[in-house]
Amino acid sequence: MSELKLTEVRTKQDRKVFVSVPKTLHAGKQNWVFPLDMESLERIDSEKNPFFEYGEAAFWVAWRNGVPVGRISAQINPRHLDRYNDATGHFGYLDGVDDVSVFQALLNTAEEWLHERGMKWARGPFQLSTNEECGMLVDGFEHPPMLMMGHAEPYYSQHIAACGYGKCKDLHAFYVDTSEKRQPQIDRFLKKTENDTHIRVRSVDLKRYDEEVKLVFDIFADAWSENWGFIPFTDAEMKHISANMKLILKPKLALIVEINDIPSGILIGLPNVNEAIGDLNGKLLPFGWLKILWRLKVKGLKSGRVILAGVRKEHHGTVSGFTALAAMLAEMKENANRLGYKFGELSWVLEDNKPVQRLLALGHYKPYKTYRIFEKTIS
Repeated sequence: MSELKLTEVRTKQDRKVFVSVPKTLHAGKQNWVFPLDMESLERIDSEKNPFFEYGEAAFWVAWRNGVPVGRISAQINPRHLDRYNDATGHFGYLDGVDDVSVFQALLNTAEEWLHERGMKWARGPFQLSTNEECGMLVDGFEHPPMLMMGHAEPYYSQHIAACGYGKCKDLHAFYVDTSEKRQPQIDRFLKKTENDTHIRVRSVDLKRYDEEVKLVFDIFADAWSENWGFIPFTDAEMKHISANMKLILKPKLALIVEINDIPSGILIGLPNVNEAIGDLNGKLLPFGWLKILWRLKVKGLKSGRVILAGVRKEHHGTVSGFTALAAMLAEMKENANRLGYKFGELSWVLEDNKPVQRLLALGHYKPYKTYRIFEKTIS
């Protein structure tokens, strides 16, 4: 077998090769959906991704016989280190052929880079932080990925484990059949509590979009403030995400719940754009953009994903908090069905977030994918 060689990504052409690696490895394979090249390039561009305003990252491509056989990133997030003080660096963008030696070389390179910068732990995958794609798919390979969620072959996690990595945390994705009627348990609960709480669910007001976005992120930051691995969005990140989200946001899928007239919870769903780009192989030209417009505006999409959810911390563990989430989930499902969506995904939910898992079980939402965060000591 010929020698394996790793090269660091430094130029514009290098970046193009880096984003094309998964397409080279998995072209034609079932359930792989490749993001648009334009979007992928922007995410690793230090001048366009707000992550680089505070974070540092490096990227590598693995080669054999002049052909790309893998890729990886290593990144340090100072905002994570300030919050958790755990000397932990991250890796991401891990892809490779079915060869443990390729994964070993990629991970070793990322670990060395992190260790040189004082890190004692390597954890991932993150692309590039917990506010972007997280985790390696370890269950649910038969389903294509939703918007902003990754995909993998079963051997990925096997090779990561063989390189000395253990499980850090599992993240679950839940399947929602929008055609199912509301479960009697949810109906009974909402009717039982409607006279005890003052809860109103409303849609995001697009006429006050900037103001509403600030409110959504404020609620989210408070709701998730004690969650594992949470890092608040910066102003630049919020601006970047809200600009992209505005292009596809549907008010009926973006909900805010008020408790006693105070905005206290959110449930933000987006159309599953992966459904519109699945056969484009990442290309907008020459006719990809026309296909996307037709599928979004004329044909319509049949699936969506809830990307942000939660109630303010003061309502955690309370009847009002549980009711608020239940009410938003019920309305979201009914709205999605009326808009023509056949199914949706709620992701991701931490494996130890038992209150939310109990609520989802009550609504008959089923876990159907698992994404794993791995970690390893490198000191």
